[in-house]
Amino acid sequence: MADVVNSSSKATSSRPEEGNLAHLPAGTESTAEKDAAKTPGDPVREAYEKAQQNFQAELGKYWGGVDKAKQAHQKVTQFPPFYQGPPKPSNYDPPKAPSTLPSVDDMLHSWSSFGPVATGKNDLSALQSLRVETDNTLSPDGQTISSKLLRLRDEPTESEFKRAYAREAINIGAKYGLNKADTQNIVQNIYAFECGGRGTADMLSGVPMGLTAPDAPGTQTNEEKRRDIHPLSTAIGYNQILMATSLKFIDGSTAINDRLFELAKSDPSRANLITEKARVLADAQKVVHQELLEFAKADPGKYLDASGKPNYTLYTDFARSSAKTDSGFTGRQVTSALQSLNLDRDIGPVLQAQQLNEIIEQGLQPDFKAALQLKSVDDAAAAHAFDALTETAKNAAIQELLDRVAPFVGDSVNAASNTASNVGSHVGHATLSTSAAGAPTVREILSQALTAYSKNDTTPLTVASLGQAAYDRLNNSIIGFKKYGDVTGPLSPEAAALVDKLGFAQMKGSSVEGYLPAAIELANLAGANSADDMLKHENSAYPTVNFFDRGGYQSNGIANGRTADELLKAIYRNMHGRNGALSNYGIADMIKAFDSQ
Repeated sequence: MADVVNSSSKATSSRPEEGNLAHLPAGTESTAEKDAAKTPGDPVREAYEKAQQNFQAELGKYWGGVDKAKQAHQKVTQFPPFYQGPPKPSNYDPPKAPSTLPSVDDMLHSWSSFGPVATGKNDLSALQSLRVETDNTLSPDGQTISSKLLRLRDEPTESEFKRAYAREAINIGAKYGLNKADTQNIVQNIYAFECGGRGTADMLSGVPMGLTAPDAPGTQTNEEKRRDIHPLSTAIGYNQILMATSLKFIDGSTAINDRLFELAKSDPSRANLITEKARVLADAQKVVHQELLEFAKADPGKYLDASGKPNYTLYTDFARSSAKTDSGFTGRQVTSALQSLNLDRDIGPVLQAQQLNEIIEQGLQPDFKAALQLKSVDDAAAAHAFDALTETAKNAAIQELLDRVAPFVGDSVNAASNTASNVGSHVGHATLSTSAAGAPTVREILSQALTAYSKNDTTPLTVASLGQAAYDRLNNSIIGFKKYGDVTGPLSPEAAALVDKLGFAQMKGSSVEGYLPAAIELANLAGANSADDMLKHENSAYPTVNFFDRGGYQSNGIANGRTADELLKAIYRNMHGRNGALSNYGIADMIKAFDSQ
């Protein structure tokens, strides 16, 4: 069993409530796998499969211990075991189970069937504002292009959706005293993390990022492919809102309806259309709520709170259910239909913004911000711990860290990116050692730069001073190194202190304002209660397994092998790295959307 310590705080489950629903991307049995299956008695394959079986058993035992610790309100101190058996044979390619989760097309088909029933209309064409239709576009030469793309009748373009979402985000931020710039900072950083800085309003989890690129005028190739993919989870849009979460927001309050009526009053030219949408939604809400209450009768204690209102477990189980409801649809089909409303011009931005409202409210709680303030103090202390080391200890820490990151084999520096003029200032006038070919290697550049930095922390560690290759290795491999949960084992206290020092410098000194978007995303990723626990000073050094269930932990690679404190910092780095680059078309479009408000 995993080592545990007593704890008074209760561990809560993670945000990926549909973790048990997540499947690998759709795939088929490969030729290599078929050939391997036809080769009985292959000792290499058999050895690998046996090792994997043993590892899965070991992993199951570990997670069983984690679950017992949580039930006893204790904290686990060990990280999950690593696979240490023989490598996967080159001809071993097991078949991947296809995802059974709905694609965007499936969601739209579900709405086209469920919508008329839920609203009492004879057919969806009677729903002028929310009917589903095939979208045909015109090519630049004016010729009609036949398309199979399904769309809601009133779907906006991506840029239009972002502008509407920015409007809703600013409206929500104002409720909590945030100005436009503060709200944009939060939204832009969450978008960078959740969507890689390039995601679309209809992007489901696991969709290849290349399919989010804008289509050429008159074409819909990427959009059609994007909407046909069965995802890793049902999370959609800029906040990656889960299907069950959309169900919660639609069933749990009239906030969406109320906002639609406000928008109708502010736009007389579209008032009738928006009002119709609000009424259609209200009709659907009545049917859905009744279906939920019927479903809850199977186990009221599990699904309803003390006042008889649905809890989140009801929403997640209903979203998974394949049992037919009174309306003739399964819980999965009903929830899938409602998820498609995230794409509508008016309902979509308001619905997606409900998730933003929830996590911003959490992030601005006094206790939440107080925890970030204490974390900033802790970060400064950890950074100064490296300064207090002897020169010998600092040099040993540098070499240990360089030894532990991914091998530097072949990392000789390209003369075009690291010329003599841009690799000299970073080492405080020290002379760079060079490779046999005369060019310094990435390891040599980093070794000498970090040595100079350990003596004088005003030494720049920038792209200009290091060159792109060394700068990327510093930020991606060294500053982000897992201090305690790496496969190679924990770092020495001295090397861990160097990681802390470099991370503190990367953030230009941590602060509440700097951490806030990452902390809000932590609540989005793991759930509000888990985020609260992870931000507590006394919990910062515990592995994240204490705050995620197994499905959530395994489906969120960024949490793997990290402590609670390291996860927050990893989210920050993700937001401020390539995902947040202004050159990303999604980020650039989001900035324009806020500028337009």
